[in-house]
Amino acid sequence: MDPLNETTYVPLLVNLLFWIKVLEVCALILITLCLVTLVVARKLQLPRRVHASALVPLIAGIGASIAVHVLHSTYVYWNAQLVTAYTVDPGVPGHGFPPGWTFRQVHIGFTGLGPEIPNTTHAAMVLGWAAIVVAGILLALGLVGTRQVFAARHHS
Repeated sequence: MDPLNETTYVPLLVNLLFWIKVLEVCALILITLCLVTLVVARKLQLPRRVHASALVPLIAGIGASIAVHVLHSTYVYWNAQLVTAYTVDPGVPGHGFPPGWTFRQVHIGFTGLGPEIPNTTHAAMVLGWAAIVVAGILLALGLVGTRQVFAARHHS
């Protein structure tokens, strides 16, 4: 399933899914920047050094894609755990909750799982901001480089 089209009904996972979506957008921008660099370099018959410069956003985009995959796998795991807890019938023996527990009590019980979900959300936030900064820097460098190439071409 594509994380950009996903929604969550589990409040604990909203932030994690948001940062997964941010990382996915950054990965798409970085890979698009790589493709644009390759196309422009080939069309203008630029040297191999310019062709090789497309590897930087490609590697960054692949790294962001791997981070999206890892975080999405974690999201799917926690979503399955928490949705099962939310949809469990508390009156059925063997579910681990005392009979008569309400949705709120189950939610509060799962917020005490430990630091795993907040730590994962924090890791997603750090990765998301890093990808935003890297994508912005590479986009700015790409635009400056393209401007210089066109300026040098017009002066020749």
